[in-house]
Amino acid sequence: MDFDAKYLQLAAHIGFAASHARRYDEAKTIFEGLHAFRPEQEGPIIGLASVSMARGHHKEAEQMLDKEILSKTPDSLGGRTYKGMSLALQRRPDEAKVILDSVIKDDSNAPEAKLAKGLLEFINTM
Repeated sequence: MDFDAKYLQLAAHIGFAASHARRYDEAKTIFEGLHAFRPEQEGPIIGLASVSMARGHHKEAEQMLDKEILSKTPDSLGGRTYKGMSLALQRRPDEAKVILDSVIKDDSNAPEAKLAKGLLEFINTM
């Protein structure tokens, strides 16, 4: 990991921490800055989608993921996992299950698959 990558990763962690602390405007600003610096990476978009979901804007998050990640990289594990999350939060569990199952099937050892498994457990309690 190069020097810039370390600081960008730290900034992403700070963005997620800000969102977790309900500092949504600050988190959004951080992820927008990361996206401007590295527009080719999907992490900042996932961060922005996470902030939207935390604010209760689940459909906005789904649309963002579709437009900014999945339209360009339909096989993205991260994009699909977070889309599954947004669908679950919109109370569309059947659609979410299909997407999350596909993430697990494609790479059961990926970190995204672990999150997908947890989301499926959440869906099953709905």
